[in-house]
Amino acid sequence: MNGRSLKCTFRPFLFPIQVKIRIEEVAPYEHIVWVAKKKGLVARHEFLFQNSENGIQVISRETFTGLFVAGAGFLLPVRRMRSLTKAFLKDLKKAAEG
Repeated sequence: MNGRSLKCTFRPFLFPIQVKIRIEEVAPYEHIVWVAKKKGLVARHEFLFQNSENGIQVISRETFTGLFVAGAGFLLPVRRMRSLTKAFLKDLKKAAEG
């Protein structure tokens, strides 16, 4: 699965952005790492899976790098990105629990 890619569309601003996500690393039951690159922005997203008393806890960590971040990173809609990630994790939980 490492090295495979998928396309997705997300909407951090008013307009949709299509990106190609490259899966960098998959360790079943441990973590998944993917990277998306688009016009000077590199987003790296890690999902870590840990056992807890209540089941599996998913920790999501996203980092942004690149020329866009250095020059205009203040334009990134951090709250909106967090909201999108929370919605994604909620959908992931729902799908995993069947």
